[in-house]
Amino acid sequence: MPSRRSVLAALIAGVGGALAGCSFESSDDESPASDGETTADATVTPTATLTPTGTPANGASPTPTRTPSPVPTTAEPSPTATPTATATPTAANGERVARFSGEDSQQYDEFGQSVAADGETLFVAAPEDSHPDVGGAYGSVYVFDRVDGEWTQRAKLVPEAEALPFDYQFGTDLSVSGDRAVVGALEAVGTHELPDGGALVYERADDEWQRTAVLRSGAGQKHDGFGRSVALDGDRILVGAPYGDRADGTGTGVAYAYALADGRSATDTADRSSESERSAVEEGPAAGEWTQRAKLAPPDGGDHDRFGCSVALDGETALVGAYNFETSDGDNVGKAYLFERADGEWGHRTTLTPTADHDHEDYFGSSVALDGTTALVASWGDDDPNGFYAGSAYVFERIEGRWIMDTKLVPDDGEREQVFGSSVALDGDTALVGAEHDDTERDNAGSAYLFEPESGEWAQRTKLLPDEGTDSDLFGTSAALADGRGFVGAIHEESEGTDETGAVYVFST
Repeated sequence: MPSRRSVLAALIAGVGGALAGCSFESSDDESPASDGETTADATVTPTATLTPTGTPANGASPTPTRTPSPVPTTAEPSPTATPTATATPTAANGERVARFSGEDSQQYDEFGQSVAADGETLFVAAPEDSHPDVGGAYGSVYVFDRVDGEWTQRAKLVPEAEALPFDYQFGTDLSVSGDRAVVGALEAVGTHELPDGGALVYERADDEWQRTAVLRSGAGQKHDGFGRSVALDGDRILVGAPYGDRADGTGTGVAYAYALADGRSATDTADRSSESERSAVEEGPAAGEWTQRAKLAPPDGGDHDRFGCSVALDGETALVGAYNFETSDGDNVGKAYLFERADGEWGHRTTLTPTADHDHEDYFGSSVALDGTTALVASWGDDDPNGFYAGSAYVFERIEGRWIMDTKLVPDDGEREQVFGSSVALDGDTALVGAEHDDTERDNAGSAYLFEPESGEWAQRTKLLPDEGTDSDLFGTSAALADGRGFVGAIHEESEGTDETGAVYVFST
C-alpha cells in the first residue's frame, strides 16, 4: 500500500488523492465483528491555542530521488549480535552527537522507519530489510547501547518463519521499556487488502535479546491490522488494530491491552475479554504469560476511523489516535481518545479534539505521545496557519483530573507541505516533532523541532536538521526522546556511499 510520502509527492505534483495519517490505505474492505471492548464516559473539546516562538538551530543538507523498493524475500534466524558504533562527546542543546546506520544496512532498508529508546538503549526498525534464508518474512530491528559515550550495535533482531503464519513485515512499530521490547509485524498484502498482524515481545537476559512471546488478536479478528502500532510500559502492552471492529460491527478500529499474568487464571479476572476474544500467545524461553486485559474501542465514530493507528501508554493511562475520524459533514478531521485503568478495569476517560480550526484532512491523531500528565497529538495535515499540509501538534495537560488543551505547536518557520507532525515524542517537559517534508536544506530533506515550556508557555527551542544526505531523505519520519537525548530517523538517507539505506541521528536535548 502506498505510504503517505508517495501520496504527498503525488499531491505536490498535482495528482489528486487523499492522504491518511499513519499511512495511506484502502478502506473498501470490511473486517469481522467482535465484542468485549471498553468504552464509557466523557468527551472534551477544549479551547485555547498558542503559536509558540523560539530559535532555529544548526544543520546541513543533501541531494537524489527515490526509486521503487524491491519486494524483499525473507529473513535470517533469531537475534544476531553484531557490534558497530559512532558517536561524539559533549554537546550543547540541540547539537548532533551521533549518526549511524546498521552495520549491514542496504539500499531501500528504510532504516529509521521507527525508533524507540529507553535510557541508554535504542531500537531502530528497518522494515524493508530482506532475508533470503527465511520464506516470506522480512524487516529487521537493530539494537544499540551507549557504552563509554559511544552508540554500539549490540544485536540485530530478525523475523523467524515460525513466529507468524503468514508472510510479514517485521518492525512496523517499536516500543522499549527497560529490558523488554515489543515489535509490531504486519502481513505483507496488496494495496487493496487488509493485513493480519502480530506483536512480538523480546526480553534481555545475560545481555542478549530473545523472543519470549507472540501476541495476536482474538478469534474472528484476522485482517484487523493488529500490530500496526505498539506501546510498552513495564509489564503492560498496548497494540493497535486500526481495521478492527468494535462490538456493534462498526469498523472504527480497536486497541488491545495486555499485562503479564499475575498467577490468576484468565477466566477469573473481571477486566478480561471473553475466551473467544482472548489473544493467542506463543511462549518462548523464559517467557511470562501475557494475557489480554481489555479491548478498547471509541465510544463514537464510524467505519474507517482508523482508531489504533497510533497508540501511547504510560502507567494506568492509554492514548489512542483515530486520525481518520469523520464528522457528520464528511470531514476527516481525526480524534484522540484517553483511557484509564481503575479498579482493574480500563475505561474511556475523555476524547481529545483541538480548537475550532479542526478541518477536513487535518488527520489529528496520526501520531501520539504520552508522559505523565501531558499528551502530545500530531495533526500533520493541518493547514492553519502555515498552509496546505503544513501540519501542527497539540499539547494537552491533565489539571485537577481534567484533560485540557494547553498549546498548539507550530514551527516558527512553518511552510506549506512541510508535514510538521509526521512523528512526535515526549519526555517530561521536552517535545520533539518531526517534519519529514521540510525543504530547508534540500527538497523533502526533512527537519525536526524541539519545544519546551518557557515562563509557563511552550516555545520552540531549536530546529534540528540533517548534516549529510540528499533530497528526499525524510529526516523526521520517526522521533524518540530518552535520557536527555533526541533520536530522529531519516529513512532515505545515504550511508557508507549507498543511497537510501536510512540513518538515525542522536541530538542532545
